[in-house]
Amino acid sequence: MDGLDLLVEECDSLDVKFLVREAARDRCIPVLMETSDRGVLDVERFDLEPQRPIFHGLLGDMDSEKLAGLTLAEKSPTCCACSARVRSPLAVRRRFRAGLHRHRLAATRQRSDPRRSHRSDGGSPLRFGGHLPSGRVRFDVEEALSGLKPVEIPPVIDEELSLPAPEDPPTQSTDPIEIIVDAARRAPSGGNVQPWRFEADEEEIRFYLLSERSGVAMDVANRGSYVGVGAAIFNARVAAASLRLLGV
Repeated sequence: MDGLDLLVEECDSLDVKFLVREAARDRCIPVLMETSDRGVLDVERFDLEPQRPIFHGLLGDMDSEKLAGLTLAEKSPTCCACSARVRSPLAVRRRFRAGLHRHRLAATRQRSDPRRSHRSDGGSPLRFGGHLPSGRVRFDVEEALSGLKPVEIPPVIDEELSLPAPEDPPTQSTDPIEIIVDAARRAPSGGNVQPWRFEADEEEIRFYLLSERSGVAMDVANRGSYVGVGAAIFNARVAAASLRLLGV
């Protein structure tokens, strides 16, 4: 775990859950956990609170050493009690509790399900510098899915989609400079911000980058704007070549 920025914990073994949190707290690594039952997303910001009690203190002085020596049958009551506290009594369903009880009779194996990609979503605010405090939130997937209904498309959308594209006819000017600049300004740019300014005299047309016009997240170090200016220059060169006015 040395060098980790974030730990996403998805272990079935309760003593391993404690063990990885103890190691994460020692290393000041934040921990995310998502439960399968009613979608609890749990956040423990050990990076901000190095002395924070594990599982928010809901399980008292429990630790990995106390759990490690227990048999599966001995762990079962503890697991039920811990699940009730960690998930809250209302969130633990009867079938889930019954499943834990059956663990007394059958050994279980740790498993991971890579298909549950939503489990890492909570890490995005941590990775990109946002504020995600310690705490817990519940996403009840079954409750959300019960609200599925057909998508109704408002009539106004159909009307808007049936409208013809807005016309932007080429310039009617016969001035070569205006023809070339008209072709240049049609170039694509990120967010269609058109981050350029043109100046012209009888000899040349000059292109300038207007970085203050960018303002879009994709434009890191003006790279997107430079691509847009490059596209504008390309259009200008095509137009100039068609007029036999392409210079060096």
